[in-house]
Amino acid sequence: MNMISSTDIERFKRDGYFIDRGVFNAEELARLRTLARKVQAYTREKLPSGTRFWFGNAENRDMIPDSLKAQATWGVNEITRRELFEPDLVNVFAHPRVSAFCNMLLESPRAWGLKILWTPKVVGYNLGWHRDQLDRSLYDYAHLKPLEQDHVQFNAALNEDRCFLVVPGSHRRRLTQVEWAALRGDKTADLPGQVVAELEPGDILYMDAHALHRGRCDVSGDRLTLHYSAQAQWVPLKEWGSPEDFAFITSDEFIGRLAPAARIRLAGELARMRRVQGLPGARRHLARVLGDWLPALAAAAVPPLRAAGPVWLPRLLEAAEARLTTGLTAAQLPRLAGVSAAHLARSFRRHLGTTPSAWLTRRRIEHAARLLADGPRSVLDVALALGFASPSWFHRAFRQVHGMTPAAWRRRHSPGV
Repeated sequence: MNMISSTDIERFKRDGYFIDRGVFNAEELARLRTLARKVQAYTREKLPSGTRFWFGNAENRDMIPDSLKAQATWGVNEITRRELFEPDLVNVFAHPRVSAFCNMLLESPRAWGLKILWTPKVVGYNLGWHRDQLDRSLYDYAHLKPLEQDHVQFNAALNEDRCFLVVPGSHRRRLTQVEWAALRGDKTADLPGQVVAELEPGDILYMDAHALHRGRCDVSGDRLTLHYSAQAQWVPLKEWGSPEDFAFITSDEFIGRLAPAARIRLAGELARMRRVQGLPGARRHLARVLGDWLPALAAAAVPPLRAAGPVWLPRLLEAAEARLTTGLTAAQLPRLAGVSAAHLARSFRRHLGTTPSAWLTRRRIEHAARLLADGPRSVLDVALALGFASPSWFHRAFRQVHGMTPAAWRRRHSPGV
């Protein structure tokens, strides 16, 4: 069996998606298909909460005649619920190739969201371009997110699947004018560079949900796809599911029926993380990994969320980001913002939780990390380009943020090095 390589991980980080071919053998595929069909049949009969409908271009069960509701379904959410639970479907997380990819990408993943998708038989769907997990007002700030991967979604195809479209590399940059025009107008328009992922039975598509993507499916196919996701342990947890659902997935009845490797924090880890998230060590780790991304996103959302900060703050962050390689210093930030140095310092402490100097150093280090991973420039060239006056200063600052030297970072994150 071919295993996941570091080159595969780097392709995922570069493109925002990666297809692992032939993950399941014929016996595994047949077993998974049988169990998925069982969940599909139950969903079509009982229409439990979390059932996905598509009819007349609207996902609203109240608009669907009773006689068509079963065939208008196109999936179901959270198959870890008692009435939908099939251990071997959850045990996909324990498959050697799946486990290897999630662990190499996230180091210590926890499963988060297990769904099954299939072909609607009343009206096909054609979803618009979007980034998951981000409000549209934050789309142009995705490039500020940490280099350390926070999540992965994957589609495990049990039948042929041609339903996923993606714009490679769009998860780490601003959207283009053409892409914004599509989002504001024809949300299903073809975009430059788009790729249709062609999955055969047994293939798995891994994706970064911040990549610009969409789905489409007509009524003629027979899609049957496991749509799962996993998060890094440092990602703050959100409340989800009913108390009854949570009680079930933390019970011995649920956990005891899973393969050991599939117990990647579907249950006990959720409760444990809720307990430790408030501890100083957890806060320090979150601060180390997230850096300035979440505060910058909050500040960037000033129009809809005015409490996040003054209107000039997101403009300053954007302007400073564009000048990281021009010798910009912390002393120049007040003039760039049009405020006094004292007012700038107070605003940074209040809204970003740091000082202007520390914020600028952190942004330089994050930009340096990208240059080291993506290009052939020497460590010294990168340090000088980002305004570090001496290699020793650069090495100390880099190690403080990433826990390793710039050279070690390059060896770990740059393909072929």
